[in-house]
Amino acid sequence: MSYLTVDIGASNLRVASGDEDGLGPVLGEQTDRLHGPGGVAAQIVRIARRLGAAPDAVGVGSIGPLDLRRGRITNTPNYPFKDIPVAEPLLGEFGVPV
Repeated sequence: MSYLTVDIGASNLRVASGDEDGLGPVLGEQTDRLHGPGGVAAQIVRIARRLGAAPDAVGVGSIGPLDLRRGRITNTPNYPFKDIPVAEPLLGEFGVPV
């Protein structure tokens, strides 16, 4: 089973792919604060494509607070916007559980 792991931080975003043997390369860059809430999700997808990821599942660790039911980061004091979609764009891109 292969997976994609995502770490969304206030300053940096990191994405890696892996399997039961461990993580592969980790790609990271500054978290997109300029392109609105969808910019963060688009950034994750772009980085995952650079990894050539074809995961069976995606795991996300993030700053909070989180709305797990809706798969969104909400009302975080660390971003200039208050509702960031995470699960839906990843599900749409990869078609696997997030």
